[in-house]
Amino acid sequence: MSNFPKNNKNGFALLLAIMISGVVLTVGMGLLSITLKQLELSGNAVHSERAFQAAAAGMDCLRYLHNTQFDSFSENDQTVSVDCFGLSGVTMPDLLDSSNGEHPYRQRFQTRFDWDTGDTEVCIQLDAYVLNAVTEDKLWTTTNRGTVSCDEGDICTFAFVQANNVACADVSNNTNAVIRELSAEF
Repeated sequence: MSNFPKNNKNGFALLLAIMISGVVLTVGMGLLSITLKQLELSGNAVHSERAFQAAAAGMDCLRYLHNTQFDSFSENDQTVSVDCFGLSGVTMPDLLDSSNGEHPYRQRFQTRFDWDTGDTEVCIQLDAYVLNAVTEDKLWTTTNRGTVSCDEGDICTFAFVQANNVACADVSNNTNAVIRELSAEF
């Protein structure tokens, strides 16, 4: 005869406890994974919103500069002083050389700077294309912004603002760097 009694239930409780622990651990790890993914997504949303708000502030600044320094925007070889965001010494030079007379009707202004928002620094790039079409319709195929056009009798400004949620020096080596861009015509 066998030495084991027929009704021996020793060890079954241990097996049941291990199985229940495994199920609970699996559910817990799944919930932890979901929570970590949600934290990552909410962090991305914050970075994206910071970059978007910086781009919106940059567009407001560019519109303000256009309104207060219109003569600089509409004449060749000018420099616009950026007096938004409490900055001093930041300028937007006309990048196109009009001295050869080839394209006296267009200007391109650009600058890039860090803005200290109080919590962090963000990188803002202002880019403005100006077409003077007072005498005739004008068309300009830009290097990286496509084709812009202006109807006769107008001086058209095409504004592009890019902003990052980090400082300009940190854009290229930061995996959390987010870029947002806004464009407008005025």
